[in-house]
Amino acid sequence: MNVFLFGLISNFDYWNNRNDNFKAISKGLLVKSSTMSATQIATGYSTYATIGLIPGMLLGHLLQLVYLLKTSFNSIQVLSKKVSLSKMILLAKKYKDIPIFNSIINLTNNLSNELPVLLITKYFGLTSSGIYGLAVKFMRAPIGVVQQSVNQVFFNKATKIYNDQGNLYELVLKTAKHLLVISVVIFSPLLILSFYLEFLFGEGWTNVGLYARILIPWLFFAFLSNPLNSLILILNKQKTMVVLDLTLLVFRFLALFSGYYFYNNIIIALALFSIVGMIFNIVIFIYLLQTSKEKKIAYQ
Repeated sequence: MNVFLFGLISNFDYWNNRNDNFKAISKGLLVKSSTMSATQIATGYSTYATIGLIPGMLLGHLLQLVYLLKTSFNSIQVLSKKVSLSKMILLAKKYKDIPIFNSIINLTNNLSNELPVLLITKYFGLTSSGIYGLAVKFMRAPIGVVQQSVNQVFFNKATKIYNDQGNLYELVLKTAKHLLVISVVIFSPLLILSFYLEFLFGEGWTNVGLYARILIPWLFFAFLSNPLNSLILILNKQKTMVVLDLTLLVFRFLALFSGYYFYNNIIIALALFSIVGMIFNIVIFIYLLQTSKEKKIAYQ
């Protein structure tokens, strides 16, 4: 059910992005977040606490979908008059690579993101896994808000420039420079704050700060490259991305396994994991930068 709702929400997000309606996307996210938080907190204090966080997540996505449907209805209704079955079939054939390879990319991404939790739990125990989760959440929470906004704007601009046969390379360079400045502004206070987490949040947060500092190289370069990933879709580079994502998955496994097998040390394992992530994102950034120079038609 949640996957179905998420798929519908993604469609509306793309639609609003295409129509420069970023306000609707942002408000939709606000509706989801506030609903999820309120419902999950209420559930936790009620007699239905055993059902967990799922109802809050479902309700949040449902209300987000309702809001997006309401704000997008008029523009979709106008377009619906131009839609025909034959045109839908033609477009489905033309863009067949998108659902096929994006499904594989999403699967490998999910596996890759969940891999650290699974392996750290297996090799170093639940405590280390929990600390890792807190460290990632501490670092990603402020990053995610900015990153999502940049992603939406970049995708919108890049699509228009590509369709108008403009200079994508120039946009990528300009975006990268802006992201570099933003990343310094965001990561500098996070780095400083990571040394004082125990003082701010109490005993037990010392290692959270340490883990966070180890992960900074990966997260820093991920922040720089992530918004540019929409070029993969625009330029039809999904096949290449599948190979790169599978490679990342393998090397992430090897990094964590090596840290356990050769050193039995969570710090070394995380350092290797962070280095792998950093190198991967640098490679992705360089690849997308070079790819943005291409002038050939992506979908034929």
